[in-house]
Amino acid sequence: LIENEELITEHHFQKEQEQEQQEGGYNDDSSLQQHVPYLQVISAGCTHHCTVGPNVFLRRMNPKGKGKAFVGKQQEKNVQHFTRVDSVAQCNRVMNCALEANQDDEKTGNSVLLQRRADGIRWKALRELVRTEAASQEKGQIQFHNHYKENTITMLQKAHEAEIMAAGTDIRKQARANRRSKRIFIRLDHDKHISSMAASTPPPEDGNK
Repeated sequence: LIENEELITEHHFQKEQEQEQQEGGYNDDSSLQQHVPYLQVISAGCTHHCTVGPNVFLRRMNPKGKGKAFVGKQQEKNVQHFTRVDSVAQCNRVMNCALEANQDDEKTGNSVLLQRRADGIRWKALRELVRTEAASQEKGQIQFHNHYKENTITMLQKAHEAEIMAAGTDIRKQARANRRSKRIFIRLDHDKHISSMAASTPPPEDGNK
């Protein structure tokens, strides 16, 4: 959920940037919105697919139904079921399907390997954090949770450093890495780690948040 929410947040951020850049040319917002799907992560009830989980259902909402889902036969045509969404790559696959974009899996090189390493560290860190938090709430072991949370933060910092290395001299990729880490650390409510992270990485591109 955290990874998918981050991808969606970045998608809307990029579209807002594009819209601001285009405001000087024309203000045809209706034509722009036709090509910018609005995405949202919503938790759902059990669908009895636990053996092939984690599961993601991509539902296309009825544009004539004021945000409501399709019903009947139309519902079957507008729902895609993704099973075993258990990696960053699988989350990206779901995102590309939602945007009807082509995913390029043929890229190779040192920067790609570093990016995959960063993704793997981040995925493992978030997974362990959520599991530990659930176990701590059940057993009431606050100190146990705080210990593993600090370990998670260390892993996320390593993931950020790997992503910065993968970005190389590409300022836009550096800014993307900074945005991703900042959003995740805000969710963890660790502003002090955001400050230390920002001080040890290249500054983001002007105009990026």
